[in-house]
Amino acid sequence: MWRCKRPECDCEGHQRKCADGDQSAARELVRTLTPMVDEAVRTILRHSQPEDWDDVRQDTFRLVFKKFRTWRGECPFCLWVRQIAIRAAYSQSRLDQRLKRIRPAPDDPDWLY
Repeated sequence: MWRCKRPECDCEGHQRKCADGDQSAARELVRTLTPMVDEAVRTILRHSQPEDWDDVRQDTFRLVFKKFRTWRGECPFCLWVRQIAIRAAYSQSRLDQRLKRIRPAPDDPDWLY
């Protein structure tokens, strides 16, 4: 089973405080979980640009704060966040693949048509 690399962090306590509207807990949660989110995103998007990593990290935390009340406690909170990051990274990866297929290469003589 996956284990959080930061057992001293009280992610679940921060989550409860965030649910009550505590902004400092939200900042602490982002600060604490950013390295884990970055690791998951970079593993999946290792061939992408760093700007894509930043976008996926931002999307991850946007989704976490939008949906954190749906966390049921069936798994550790940081694992739940990591899964959101992985799904966001795979979504970005699929988007990159689709764009590569439809975007003509600049060396293609018909690319302007």
